[in-house]
Amino acid sequence: HQPILLREVPYRSSPNAMNTKKTVSIFLVAFATLSTASFEPYELNGGLISAVAGDGYSIIATDTRMIGPGGYLLSSRNYLSSRIWSVGDKGLMDGVEASFRSGSVGVDKHMTPCMKRGDILNEPTMIGAAGCAADCEALKRAIRADIKKSTQLGQISSSPGADQVASCLSHTLYSRRGFPFYSFCCVAGIGGVFVFDAIGSYEQVAVASAGTGRESLQPILDRKL
Repeated sequence: HQPILLREVPYRSSPNAMNTKKTVSIFLVAFATLSTASFEPYELNGGLISAVAGDGYSIIATDTRMIGPGGYLLSSRNYLSSRIWSVGDKGLMDGVEASFRSGSVGVDKHMTPCMKRGDILNEPTMIGAAGCAADCEALKRAIRADIKKSTQLGQISSSPGADQVASCLSHTLYSRRGFPFYSFCCVAGIGGVFVFDAIGSYEQVAVASAGTGRESLQPILDRKL
């Protein structure tokens, strides 16, 4: 609390001492109200992930919108780098986002290589993440580092399956349960499809969806597939 001096005013001490003036100081004691600064580390950047498991295959898809602050600003229509990504092969999705930005989807140039039989036999496992874009990017780097370390230590195979990736992702998310990654994930690979919450709980499902719009998409997937 800090007293604040407003002004100084003269006053007469009594009617019999008209010429005697004294100056008093009027103080206003300001009781400052302590306000706690709001701390909001998360930002919802949108995104909708869907995945379908089949007999010997899986499909994962996403939109490419990135929502800005407040939920009304559309920051990008072509955001993909940390929305869907490959665990082991960093080059698998290279060029796709660039092709979106250039206006030409470039399916033959960029997407055909991942459909070759050699790549399918290597069982590429994909992770889709929606939520806070910064957390999704941090999670992508953490998972790739964990997979690389586990591979070098011989804890998992050099081409980990979907179940191994799902287990690794679960441990990574749960390790941050006190200050979790604000990302909602799906894992899709030859071994199946797994859906996660933000702190690592997961289950294997036939169809999965995560992110904004999940409440609308999930019933459709359950009905049609």
